[in-house]
Amino acid sequence: MHVGSIARSGAGSEAVDVILERLLPRYPRLQAIIILVGVSDVFRWLEHGAPPSPPPQVRTSELFMCHPEGPFGWKPRELALVELLLRMRRLWLRPVHVHQRVGKWVGKARAMRAQAKEVRTTMPDPAPMLDHFEVHLRRVLQKAKAHADRVLVARQPWFDKDYTPEEAAHMWHGGVGQAWREEVTTYYSFEVVSRLMALLDARAARVAKELEVEQLDLMPILERSLDTYYDWLHLSPAGARAVAAAVAAAILRRPLPSPLLPDQDGDGLTSSRTPLGDPTRCAASPAS
Repeated sequence: MHVGSIARSGAGSEAVDVILERLLPRYPRLQAIIILVGVSDVFRWLEHGAPPSPPPQVRTSELFMCHPEGPFGWKPRELALVELLLRMRRLWLRPVHVHQRVGKWVGKARAMRAQAKEVRTTMPDPAPMLDHFEVHLRRVLQKAKAHADRVLVARQPWFDKDYTPEEAAHMWHGGVGQAWREEVTTYYSFEVVSRLMALLDARAARVAKELEVEQLDLMPILERSLDTYYDWLHLSPAGARAVAAAVAAAILRRPLPSPLLPDQDGDGLTSSRTPLGDPTRCAASPAS
């Protein structure tokens, strides 16, 4: 069995559309494709100030480190021949690059959110972002269905609750600007960001249902705590294991208790609660 993961930080639905367009022809027919996408559509749009239009078109260089589009030129470092030699070196020597303290910027981003000069509490019109997301999600699912026996949409979970001061201190998303590369002083409130994500999730559920694609709602099965999330959307190791178990159950068409609690010893999942609803229900369903 071959299990592969194709991902890129900050890749929204348009980016995944491009990635599948370029990569799927390189694969034989697959048994299953699992897709989790959407949250980057929200944040990329907010980073540009929530304009009345979709965010700028993604560039190939944003998605692939190696690609044939250049740009190339006549300077030594810009020659296509030099790029080919560098790729051959990586292929033969397989050098290992170690990056130290790559997540250091997250602490600064959290501090910027906590010290924001402006917090916007009015939700901008999300129609441009939602329509753009729907167009590309449809393309993504249609491409996936044409290339795989099964397609599963794992809908993006998020840390949706009234935060304690400790929880709020972990949050850094929702800024107007890119917190990992610049100073950001204006943010949208937690309530606005959660509402936008809820609208996008509803759009994803509707598109999956219309295209008769299986879908898995991860929100009910994840405890909303710092044991599960380490910020607004990224999962802790325990939260990641919970999602992995849920996806595995969906692929195997096994029933799944809900909600699941993160396992503390790292070898699976625990659930101290009674399963909600019918205990024989499937974890994922085209009509869920």
